[in-house]
Amino acid sequence: MRTITMIAILVLTSAFASPRNTLPQSRASLHASQSGHVRVGRFEVRDRPVLLAQAVSNRCVTRSVTCLLAQAVAVGTPCWCATPEGPVNGVVR
Repeated sequence: MRTITMIAILVLTSAFASPRNTLPQSRASLHASQSGHVRVGRFEVRDRPVLLAQAVSNRCVTRSVTCLLAQAVAVGTPCWCATPEGPVNGVVR
């Protein structure tokens, strides 16, 4: 009797833990628009933002030299390189 009870508890709790898909797999196509909305089949879900990765680099490029930074920062960030004539402004590429 105890074994049957344990099996029944496992079966009932596993039903709550498994993901449920309300649409068949063939119709559950996801499409992300540029506005950040996700389309599931013919329905649009607006509460799921699309996360975009930001490019990072540790290379500072100036007109005269290129140098490495101590850590990676976002591409396009202003930076400077040390030269014998003094610091030269550049951009992270």
